[in-house]
Amino acid sequence: MKYYTVFIIALFIIFTQGCDSLDAADAKKDRQSNNLQTKIDTNETRNSGAGISLEEKFTPPNFMIRDFSVTPKKKTLDLEIIYLINEQLYATLEQNVNYYFQVALPGKIQRFTGADKTQIVQGQKVEKNRLDYSVKVKVKLKKPVETQQMEEIREDREGYQLYILDQEKDPIHFFDDIELFSTMGPLKSKHEVIKSK
Repeated sequence: MKYYTVFIIALFIIFTQGCDSLDAADAKKDRQSNNLQTKIDTNETRNSGAGISLEEKFTPPNFMIRDFSVTPKKKTLDLEIIYLINEQLYATLEQNVNYYFQVALPGKIQRFTGADKTQIVQGQKVEKNRLDYSVKVKVKLKKPVETQQMEEIREDREGYQLYILDQEKDPIHFFDDIELFSTMGPLKSKHEVIKSK
């Protein structure tokens, strides 16, 4: 009986010590897993450009529209905006920050599209040693455009408005008339910075 009691006590001590070392090993694995997840989250945040504000970054002279074209086709209206960024905006966008464009359509075009705005389109990622970019937007036409109307639409580019949106797709900048802005100097343009609430 004496040996039996010693044997049970010995087993109890062994199991208790074994459980403690297992608990310590599990805790160590959990800490390593949490550290790894923290590193992954930090890298994802750094790579996604999260936390970088684009407010007041897309203003002249940081952002300039060089050309704006409207090309009507049988079933679509193709819009192209060629824009130029400066080194300061380039440095911000180089941090993998997403930005987006949306065009508000003038009333004369809305009757063909059935929509007042285009879909949101992502801006181009910056490329090394390059400051000129373009964005193309296709708008489906609900109503066909006659040949004579196509020429009028191609020539009359007034009334198209440009929204620039940040990584959360919130508007941060607004250009009242894309065509007018593409032909004017930056200090004479009518642009508006949209402040966040």
